[in-house]
Amino acid sequence: MSTSAVGAAPGYRPSATLPFVAEFRRQAARRRTQLALGFMVLLPLIILIAFQFDAGDDDNGGGEFASLISFATSGGLNFTLFTIFVSASFLLVVVVALFFGDTVASEASWGSLRYLLAVPVPRARLLTVKLLVAAAYSASALLLLAGTALVAGT
Repeated sequence: MSTSAVGAAPGYRPSATLPFVAEFRRQAARRRTQLALGFMVLLPLIILIAFQFDAGDDDNGGGEFASLISFATSGGLNFTLFTIFVSASFLLVVVVALFFGDTVASEASWGSLRYLLAVPVPRARLLTVKLLVAAAYSASALLLLAGTALVAGT
């Protein structure tokens, strides 16, 4: 007796459907992924330009804020920590929610989810691969932000 499921097509293996690399490439080709990762590169540059326009002769609204700015501009690692601190409260949450929340919803709205489920890709495999790809893109967005901030701050 063969190891395939009863009633399955000959040669069908659920583990061979929807490979990680294929889903990773599909997500990389999407405009929202490109824009989100591009903004992760631009944000430290925008913060750096804002620090360059600061004249330094005003009080900046208090001693705590002035000390935070002097901390951020004192080195590359400090600028990286400042950039992550500034973006962690809202921007990184939005980017992670975009990667995790929009993967299945966008497939459903574009009509391609029904083709993925008709292949047949097991639902658990579909969700697992999409979860892993979203986690990989979220981690790469954080690394892009930190890497760009480190290079720009140095």
